Amino acid sequence: MRAIIETMYSRNRGLGGFDETLPSSALLAFVARKLAWRANALRRGYVNAYIAPGVSLQGKRFLSVGEAVSIGQGVQIMAVSHEGIHLGDRVTLDTGAILRASGGVRRLGAGITIGRRAAVGARNFIHGGGGVTIEEDVLLGPGVQIFSENHNFENPELPVIEQGEQPGPVLIGRGSWLGAGAIVVAGVTIGEGVVVAAGSVVTADVAPHTVVAGSPARVVRNIETSEARG
Repeated sequence: MRAIIETMYSRNRGLGGFDETLPSSALLAFVARKLAWRANALRRGYVNAYIAPGVSLQGKRFLSVGEAVSIGQGVQIMAVSHEGIHLGDRVTLDTGAILRASGGVRRLGAGITIGRRAAVGARNFIHGGGGVTIEEDVLLGPGVQIFSENHNFENPELPVIEQGEQPGPVLIGRGSWLGAGAIVVAGVTIGEGVVVAAGSVVTADVAPHTVVAGSPARVVRNIETSEARG
């Protein structure tokens, strides 16, 4: 039975199987929870997803959900925007994550696209006002925040709330990892295979295959690729 469950899980997630020391009781509890999430997703009209209780979905016609997407408890998705929110196959949204495609109804945002098998961590906040693209196999640690627009503030005669916003699209490259509490501000492109240290604030573009840390984030070392080793 365990082998069958493990094979099904590996095929479904596109990753390896379970830890060999995982007790059978914990494995069965995991399966029961996933089955309950699958039933909940079916009730909400998503035939190939896993949706926990307590998930808030606003603007469902602006939301595209791929195969085997898993949406954890307390997740909030506000999808109304020009391009909507697109969750690729096998994307996971952990507990309490917030995806907000627009800042409000006064001006619709661009939207959010999350690529295949990307993992959005617990309590992440992703604002798609200026457009956010997260490519495949990206890993976002707990508490990551991504912003894609800034408030205008140059007019001293007006409150900032009345001055509107300036969009700045954000791209997170394939296979990157953003550590816990990292912040990405509007207009930033993070290249493929980048590691952002926990708590860093990324204010400028990051070259592929580098490790950055600090506030503002600076390159601390390169990650040598097989081509570079040549």
